This record gives sequence, C-alpha cells and structure tokens, in this order.
Amino acid sequence: LVTIYFTTSSTAHDTLPKDLDDACRLMGSLFLANLRSNLLPLMSFYNDQVNNLPNDSLFQSYWKSYSSRAKPPSGFCKFPFLISVENKRDLLIALSRLHQQHAQRRTVAQSVFSGVQQIPFFVMNIDRKDLVSQAMSYCDNVSDEALKMPLKIVFNGEDGVDEGGVKKEFFQLLVSQLFDIRFGMFVPCGESDRYLWMNKDYVFSLSEYKLIGVLFGLAVY
Repeated sequence: LVTIYFTTSSTAHDTLPKDLDDACRLMGSLFLANLRSNLLPLMSFYNDQVNNLPNDSLFQSYWKSYSSRAKPPSGFCKFPFLISVENKRDLLIALSRLHQQHAQRRTVAQSVFSGVQQIPFFVMNIDRKDLVSQAMSYCDNVSDEALKMPLKIVFNGEDGVDEGGVKKEFFQLLVSQLFDIRFGMFVPCGESDRYLWMNKDYVFSLSEYKLIGVLFGLAVY
C-alpha cells in the first residue's frame, strides 16, 4: 500500500488515505507486539518509501505535527516506527536549526526596536582553568530565549573564531572533566564499573546536576 501511495504522490501529506492509514495502524500493532516478544530488530519496521522522501517533504509534516502539539500527529509522523533513526536525527537537527533562526530573528528585531545592540548568539567566554563552573554559571543565569540561539564559545586569551571547532573542543573538555572520578559528580557502577551514576555522597546539589543537563542539551541542540 505504501508503494502504491508513492507511485501517485512524492510528498508526505498530512492526511493519509484510509486504507493506507489502516495498514500503518496494523503495522503499529505488530510493532508493539514485537516490543514485548523482541523477535525482530526495530529496523525491520522501517519503510524505504517513507525514508526516501525528500527531507523537506517529511519535515513539513513533522513541523505541522510539532507546532500543533495540542492535536495528534499527522501523516507518517503518527507512525514513527516507520522512520529510520537517521531520518529522525535529521528531523531533529532541522527543527533545532529552525528554532535557532527564529530566536535570532527575534533578538535582531528586539535590537532594532530597542536601539540596544544584541548579539544573536549565546556566547560563553570561558577560562580553561575553570571551565566547568563557568559553564554552569552561564547556564544558571541565561534566559530561555538565549538558550535557543546558536552557541559560540570563546576561550579567554585566545584568538580562535568559533566556526564549530572551538565548540567541539569545549564539549570534549567539559565531558572529560565532568566524568573524571576525581571531580566527584559521578561514580562508577554496574558490572566492572562500566557505567557512571550520580555520587550520592558528594556535595553537589540537584540544581547543579540540572545545569549539567542543560549543558548536555546544548551539545545535542
């Protein structure tokens, strides 16, 4: 049915034909049953026709579903098990970029109307010797609107322009220091100490762990 649908349409419409919608619902029931039995790998449910849609077409359907969160998802977004991990990643990246662009436009417009120049980026000026605490301080004091803008990192005393490389180095250093056992926020656990968990015996508060979550969110965003 999906193949027949795409022989007459190359876009992801918000409303699927009833027979196609019913077929996808049936696949959804099989998918849920497989989650309990674990007989098939999840990628067995990916649909090549859906995943070969132009990115813009699938994103338009995804964006309408996302922006109307009071309503149920529409189109193929109702059936995420059909969409590959790679395409889901690309959809999230496209959504993040759209949020960043909207936040930048709002900042520029506010600068024009207020007469106060504002940089349309979330800029962190970081001292390498105090990287973690300064990064957490920025996240603790920044507005939600600034968090939505693209992140730029400036290491104090260095001339590097952040075109992506400086930010990548920042997160590499941040993760390395945060998960260092000597830092104390996390401790080994599990078989052969292969995993890390929050250190219940240390002095860090839950709010500080929350700030770490914000930093990790920025890394993904």
